[in-house]
Amino acid sequence: MRNNSFLILEFIENINKQLIEIKLTSREAETINKVTDLMEYVKIYYDKSDSARENLALCIENSMKQARHNNSEMDAMLYIVHKDLINSRISVEKARELYEQYLKVELYEKNKF
Repeated sequence: MRNNSFLILEFIENINKQLIEIKLTSREAETINKVTDLMEYVKIYYDKSDSARENLALCIENSMKQARHNNSEMDAMLYIVHKDLINSRISVEKARELYEQYLKVELYEKNKF
């Protein structure tokens, strides 16, 4: 059974994915601004947590598992970010930036067809 902190992280990560989707699909400036503010709160949670690097690594790992069956290319990109993050080759901020960028690409690919 998964521990409580992982479930909370998974829940927050799902919220973040939905916020990214809303931000990308919305055409109203007010909605985009509110979603951006909410995304900042999620970022603050990651930064304030005891181990931002571990939390982000868990979120990336979870997304890798989801992408493994549907999008092997996305799985490979996430694997590289995950490995570089774990080995401290990239900062938490850079890893989060890449991760969110890959989520946007995944959303675009999903809605393209």
